[in-house]
Amino acid sequence: MLAVKGIIRGNMVVLDAAAVREYQGKTALVTIIDDIAISEKTIGVNLDMFVKPTERGKNADIYLKELRNGDRV
Repeated sequence: MLAVKGIIRGNMVVLDAAAVREYQGKTALVTIIDDIAISEKTIGVNLDMFVKPTERGKNADIYLKELRNGDRV
């Protein structure tokens, strides 16, 4: 099994020849990972619509600081 990084140019995937030389003539499976498209899809999600505003949430930094100060002996 071999995994190498390649660059798509038109309808070809360009790889380092030395990395695949010993696999000449073997069947290959190519997976295209499109990280940019994945991150662009998640940008449009408004996560605030899933959060119920509370007094504790509005003052979370102060609340956590008080909790941390109170757990020290």
